[in-house]
Amino acid sequence: MNRDNANRELNRLVAYYRELPFAELLGLAEQPAIETESTAPDGGVTFVVNVRSRGGYAGVRLGFQFSGQVWFRAI
Repeated sequence: MNRDNANRELNRLVAYYRELPFAELLGLAEQPAIETESTAPDGGVTFVVNVRSRGGYAGVRLGFQFSGQVWFRAI
């Protein structure tokens, strides 16, 4: 998958989780990481989202990453 496409998907995931109500995010805290896979003709990429609590109702921390066959395209 082209790195630009992978970055776009990662940004889409960030925007999605930022829009979730706090109570819903808190419900995801301390659960196993949420993994999704995106496939392209040239390989797949796995996106991982971790939601962690920061002292109960004080806040949550979101962690995002992707890995797989990501390549750079020369322009």
